Amino acid sequence: MSADAKVTRYLRAARKGADWIESNQAPNGSLRSDVGLGPIYKTTYALVIAGRVDAAWRLMDYIAASCMPEPGVFRAPGDSDFGGFYQVSYILRAALCLGRFDVASPAAWSRLYRYQHRSGGFCAGLRPADRRQINPVDTCMGGWLCLYTARLDRAVRAGDFLVRLIRNQPRMPERFYFHTDSRTGRCVTAFEPGTDVCHYSARNRDKQWFFVTGAIMGFLADLFRATGNRSYLRAATKLFAYEKGMHPRSFAWSCKCKVGWGAALLYSVTGDAAHRSMATKVADTTLLKPQCRDGGWKTLWFPLSDNGDGFDVSAMEITAEFTFELCEIAKALARVPPRR
Repeated sequence: MSADAKVTRYLRAARKGADWIESNQAPNGSLRSDVGLGPIYKTTYALVIAGRVDAAWRLMDYIAASCMPEPGVFRAPGDSDFGGFYQVSYILRAALCLGRFDVASPAAWSRLYRYQHRSGGFCAGLRPADRRQINPVDTCMGGWLCLYTARLDRAVRAGDFLVRLIRNQPRMPERFYFHTDSRTGRCVTAFEPGTDVCHYSARNRDKQWFFVTGAIMGFLADLFRATGNRSYLRAATKLFAYEKGMHPRSFAWSCKCKVGWGAALLYSVTGDAAHRSMATKVADTTLLKPQCRDGGWKTLWFPLSDNGDGFDVSAMEITAEFTFELCEIAKALARVPPRR
């Protein structure tokens, strides 16, 4: 299949996903199929990037009226607590794209920047307990928002934090530890037994949190595009080399999804055929194969321990995730960039 045909195929699948999301939207903009913020936060961005601006606007109307107790805080009816920085980042990113400055307000941005630790990383929450460890995915999402709001100083701090995370890995290229101790700046390598899956990825496992390295590759590629600083590109390509050595069955696992997004963004600045190949393999195998006939994707079981304990990620959230990632991959693969 030609490169153009693949891009067309990904956009067609994304449109089917967006159709499914819209079919589950109520007249007031809310989503009929699920309760709480979980199904909503990624759906905002999925509808925007899939070109469904009317549906996205109506969903943002619902969020502004029913899920925003104060600027930069989002809690849907039925939620017992605020979901955390990760959820906030998607809603604000979509609101900014829509020009919804009642949601992406100055007060919301002021609150958002408080999540950035002095190290440059972004924390999951604002409570002291949430700031003991720094998660790289939160840091990527925060860094992207800083790029969107022209806070290059903060985006660079986030990128420098991630470069140090990659440089300080004690067991690369066999393992990649996710979390950083906010007091010492070192990788967290000691944790509760049975929770390895939450703390590092390894080349010998076919089911794990692949999305961590995918998000880092993507953000660092975009930060290189913004700054021209090759240290970000070197760090992203180092992670790509690590990811390339993963278990071949890993592409059948849904958590591989952001690897496709990250590899596509990396390709968009390098023109390297290997980066494109990784992105298309994720799109073809991880994203397209399990898509249902109606355009949606099924509920996913998300592991939080090595013995399989975890929780269900709703069909709405998974459909939103895969819809926007297919759009992002198609966008990044749509032209051949010069080799760097």
